[in-house]
Amino acid sequence: MASVMLALMGTACLDTTDPNQNAGPPPMSATIEGTPWFATGIFVTPSDAAIELAASNEASNAAVSIVINASGPGTYSFGPGSATIAAIGITTGQVWSTMGDGASGTIVVTTFANRHIAGTFNFTAVPSMGNAVGNVNVTDGKFDFTY
Repeated sequence: MASVMLALMGTACLDTTDPNQNAGPPPMSATIEGTPWFATGIFVTPSDAAIELAASNEASNAAVSIVINASGPGTYSFGPGSATIAAIGITTGQVWSTMGDGASGTIVVTTFANRHIAGTFNFTAVPSMGNAVGNVNVTDGKFDFTY
């Protein structure tokens, strides 16, 4: 997952503009440490066992990646030992994830069919790599991808 996070920080797979000027909502948005964030680049990687949703915003220098070990709608937990993982990274190389002690959160998948996945998420991520310090709180997360 760290390799995807680092790759996303330098590239964008979909260019969009300010979501207030767009025809629809951004494919992923959240509040990160109290600051609104939205995706300008998205990347979806489905597999037999999981799906990875990755989104970046070059202007904010932040990327969010979520790996959901699921095959349908439901509520899934983030945290140590969970196969469902979230991470946030910034272009300077710091990464926070939900894999360490003290991490927590949930993702609610409301739609997962016909190459369309949508839902909501909230999580607290802990330092994971690149001299990251302190926890990062991500709230009011929403995603809606067709791939």
